[in-house]
Amino acid sequence: MMRHLQALLGGTRALALLGAVMLACLGATHTRAQAIAPPCAAADVTSFTATSLDIPSYDPFNGNLTFRNFTVSVTTNKACYLFHRLGYANTSASKMSNGTATTPRYRVTTPGGGSGDQIIDFPINDYGRSILTSANVPTTYNQALTLDALTLTPAGTYTDPSFTITLHRSSLYGNNDGVIKTLSAPVSATVIKTCAIDTASPSAGTLAFPSSSLAAGLPNPATVKAYSTLVSCSFPTRVQLIGKVLLPTSPANAQPGFDNFINYRAVGTFGAASAAMTTSFVQNASPTVAVDSGGTNIASGTTLSGTLGVDVNLVRGNQVLAGTYTGVLVVRLDPTL
Repeated sequence: MMRHLQALLGGTRALALLGAVMLACLGATHTRAQAIAPPCAAADVTSFTATSLDIPSYDPFNGNLTFRNFTVSVTTNKACYLFHRLGYANTSASKMSNGTATTPRYRVTTPGGGSGDQIIDFPINDYGRSILTSANVPTTYNQALTLDALTLTPAGTYTDPSFTITLHRSSLYGNNDGVIKTLSAPVSATVIKTCAIDTASPSAGTLAFPSSSLAAGLPNPATVKAYSTLVSCSFPTRVQLIGKVLLPTSPANAQPGFDNFINYRAVGTFGAASAAMTTSFVQNASPTVAVDSGGTNIASGTTLSGTLGVDVNLVRGNQVLAGTYTGVLVVRLDPTL
């Protein structure tokens, strides 16, 4: 009986001890609530900066998102809560413009993307979060400016001067209680002048001449080989042809009345741009021939899936020594000229 009472009393003491612990916890919680940092005021912010939001070299044909990480830094003279937001005043459907051309969309994300992605292409200022600063210690947070992969964007520099980053008074729970600081952070991107072959569309034709094009060993100019492919460009472009004579794959010494080379004529056409070249042979020093179209395929703007065509025919000369003859014809589209 006594042992049973002692057990009960032991249980009572345990309950009393537990109650003391609960009261201690409640008292500690109350103490911490009194120490919660206050919302920041405008006068508390001593520095508010952001690194560059410029993408200096954007290739519209790379098929990938293009990132530019940037850092926002805030310094306050005391520990306090802020709510930051990314926003803009531009209400047009596309945010970046060069004044005339179609504009690329951009978004602001956490570095590397993720659930924080916000496409900035509608007039809603809806991306933000609370931050707790420390007195006189810069508080930084990282973001990424991203250009969406586009089918085609004209070359040029695009800007959105209306992009801003704002600081708001905030409680611990992220309640927005009015703007206290605004930082202008213009967004810009430069789309490069470039062309790209449409890899999804197969090329057509071949520049390999059959043996029948050298009847009795004489090159036949009437045999024309054609090649074509689709190309897109972000800027008007010229056509360049660069090549040398065809030479035997196995060295063959010249013989009286026979040639150990084959000249050819090539014509490259891309829209309104056209270049024609004819190779020439100089013993032991065959020169490289380069011809430029001079004009561009279009006067201005972009080209989407334009046809680049190349026609080649052999140039008649003497009979050719037996063998296989090869060479390289370079067809260059250069919108930087």
